Amino acid sequence: MNTEKIVYTVFEVLNSRGLSVIYLDKAKSLLMSLAYDKLNDQPSYLASYTGHIKETWTKIYSSIGINEFNSEDIIKYMGTLLVGSESKGRLVSCDDALEVIRIKINERIENITLIDDLIVRIAKYMRELVDNPFYDFFSSITQLRFFYISLKLNQSISDSEMKYILDEWEKTAFKIYGLFGRDAKKKIGDFIRLSREIFLGTINNPFGDSDEKRLEFEALDLKGKIISRLKYIGDDYEIERIADELADKDCYSEWQDELKYLFFRIEKYMVNKKTGTNSGIDLAKWQQIFASKLDDSVEHIFPQTITPEWRGKLGQGNRVEKIVNRLGNLLILPVSLNAQAGNRAFEAKKEVYHNAMLHSAADVVYEDYLSGSSTKRNDWNLHEIEERERRLHSIIINIFK
Repeated sequence: MNTEKIVYTVFEVLNSRGLSVIYLDKAKSLLMSLAYDKLNDQPSYLASYTGHIKETWTKIYSSIGINEFNSEDIIKYMGTLLVGSESKGRLVSCDDALEVIRIKINERIENITLIDDLIVRIAKYMRELVDNPFYDFFSSITQLRFFYISLKLNQSISDSEMKYILDEWEKTAFKIYGLFGRDAKKKIGDFIRLSREIFLGTINNPFGDSDEKRLEFEALDLKGKIISRLKYIGDDYEIERIADELADKDCYSEWQDELKYLFFRIEKYMVNKKTGTNSGIDLAKWQQIFASKLDDSVEHIFPQTITPEWRGKLGQGNRVEKIVNRLGNLLILPVSLNAQAGNRAFEAKKEVYHNAMLHSAADVVYEDYLSGSSTKRNDWNLHEIEERERRLHSIIINIFK
């Protein structure tokens, strides 16, 4: 018996007896074992397939870093995409995914290459997603990772179409899990079913037989259908209710990546309003902000620690900690400027905000900034906090509607 075959056969036996190994290694061992079983009497084919497997796993480990990710996700995603029956709106288990490998290769030995290539591409797009600091919030939720990877795997979608789809994915996902703060288990089935349909290239119509929306949906191209389905997933969460949802919310203590992402989207919105283009945002500056700790980049306009200059500006009987952590009093700044702002008086803070060269900061400095006003605010108090919060609510509605 070939020595290498013995190694993978013994590995499989130990595996089945509870040896703790990562599922990527289990998948590799299964592929190698099946290759030897099927091609032991065809040495040239055997060498070709086993060589492809070894090369693939080298790419996978160098791509993702074996200790950086939960490798189980990669195997679950592969199994869910390839499982023969219609998805029930959940990811298959790792063990079920390994069984999918066994079934596919028993059907056709050539499926070794298909499975190999799919796993390496899933690992590549997982790495791409996790390395993107702007997607920190989204990469933390498994069904959103699965959607992103499934979309990237569909090679019929152009880069320009991908951009529009991902923008709608961001808006729908952030509305549900960020703004409305819903548990990550909400809508998991909807995202997983849609992700699998995207991979297969057939998007199911969610509307009833007699609904005229059904006819409108059928007339859409692939991009349009995916975007329509994303909107459909988010329809339960009416963005117009955001003022009620965020009323008195402690956005500083309860949000992390959410706060950075929200102000990034607000900045993009303001750039578009002021310049008429989406290309004016300083991505390098925001990349540094996303890479920083929240405490280092979030600015409390009215400071958490009251100095004499700020005393009495919140009115009588109001709890300072409740007001200063509201959305209307928060701002995201580059780390160095946030440190400069500190607890200084509003007049001094305005100079720091001006130097930030951010539209969202200029909106604090100038009255009616988006309309082109050059009149600076004289003060920052409870009235200003409440007014800014109303402005931000209006902007959020325009962004995520």
